[in-house]
Amino acid sequence: MKATLLELRRQTTKVVEAIDKNQKVTLMRRGKSFAVITPVKSEGKGLRVKDHPAFGMHADLPGTEDVLDYVKKMRSNRYAL
Repeated sequence: MKATLLELRRQTTKVVEAIDKNQKVTLMRRGKSFAVITPVKSEGKGLRVKDHPAFGMHADLPGTEDVLDYVKKMRSNRYAL
């Protein structure tokens, strides 16, 4: 897809949709191309939460047996009366 700077400003949604469809967008200025926007291939697609390296990193901490209670304590006000 080719788009001018004016089209990029006024029709950003169309440019983003083209990028979502894995199309390269060439930006034109005064009839000459000066930049190319390419979609980034997502490395995290299809990655399950359990497969993430950070999953379960606090499993060995004391007091984390009951997750809901642990989170409630973390979120509580420090100076509650």
